[in-house]
Amino acid sequence: MLGIILHLTTFIFNFSSQQGHNYHAFRINQMMNHSDIDISREFLALGAEIIVISGRLAKSSLYRPVINQLLRSGTSAGANYEEACGAQSKADFIHKLHICFKELKETAYWLHLIKKSGIVKENELYSAMSKSQMLLNIIGKSLITCKKNLKDEV
Repeated sequence: MLGIILHLTTFIFNFSSQQGHNYHAFRINQMMNHSDIDISREFLALGAEIIVISGRLAKSSLYRPVINQLLRSGTSAGANYEEACGAQSKADFIHKLHICFKELKETAYWLHLIKKSGIVKENELYSAMSKSQMLLNIIGKSLITCKKNLKDEV
């Protein structure tokens, strides 16, 4: 999987600035068609799981602040990833990917808090927690590689 990530970020950054703002999205989608992991699909699946978990918690107003925070971070991570795919420059791509990473970290926090509190059974959180961790690893490694590549260009 690390090979896919490194190849993806190298692929993204080996572009000509004359090719327009949709180039990032084109290259990411092109890469995802040749790998086992479709990152956009994983973000959609995570967002859907977050909505289901939030629905289970919605029965009590006591959990409303946690539900709202989980819903915001858990669904915005994928939206921010899609924004990164349409970035207009390398710096814009890194910035938007970093926002995605921060939203994923927040999502992981809220999921761990829910697990620790025991208000949802651990086995009901396992898939969302696993997905968020996998996406954190992918996006985190991509950010490291992108920043390194950007420094190497200067």
